Amino acid sequence: MATFLKCTFRNHLKRLLGVFARVGSRGLRQSRRPTKRCQASALHMRAPQKGWGINGITTLQSGFPLQLGADNLSNSFGGSSRPVSTGKSGKLTGSASGRLNEWFDTSAYTPPVPFTFGNLSRTLPDVRNHGINNWDIAIFKNTKFGPEERFGIQFRTEFFNTFNRTQFGYPNTSCCRPEQGGSNNSFGVVSSTANLPRLVQFALRFTF
Repeated sequence: MATFLKCTFRNHLKRLLGVFARVGSRGLRQSRRPTKRCQASALHMRAPQKGWGINGITTLQSGFPLQLGADNLSNSFGGSSRPVSTGKSGKLTGSASGRLNEWFDTSAYTPPVPFTFGNLSRTLPDVRNHGINNWDIAIFKNTKFGPEERFGIQFRTEFFNTFNRTQFGYPNTSCCRPEQGGSNNSFGVVSSTANLPRLVQFALRFTF
């Protein structure tokens, strides 16, 4: 019996959410009463440090198992065919950018013969699409002013895909290449991306 995983199965998924804010304080923490000059200097040094904050969301996720297909040669109504496995794994090692022209070992699969369904499992348990390694970060500054500090301004800068990492899309999964008896030269080729480049946006908010 063929072994397969659900097409949305993920071995690893980790999401980290964090918020850090420096509120500051109105008073001065001290053991001895300072002179007016020292007190004014301390307030001047501390004011720019108040109201800063940072928050972010990090997603680390492994890829989904691939589903390979083939031309329907079974002569059945509503049926479909799958490739034939040669008995070896299609998993390839190396960096993602180095496997774009052959994401997996395409020689591990051949087209099914006519009037058969092929013998490959529904999904490949050890061959997956590119995973996710994404960091979204926001840095903000809150400033209070007015009577009893009832008014406020927040300036924030948000970075989506902060480190500008590329998440490659799915490879072509329609079997097979001409050297394996098929007609699809793009079998196993990754030709798209699944995310956007780094995006930076600024915002200014007034509260009252």
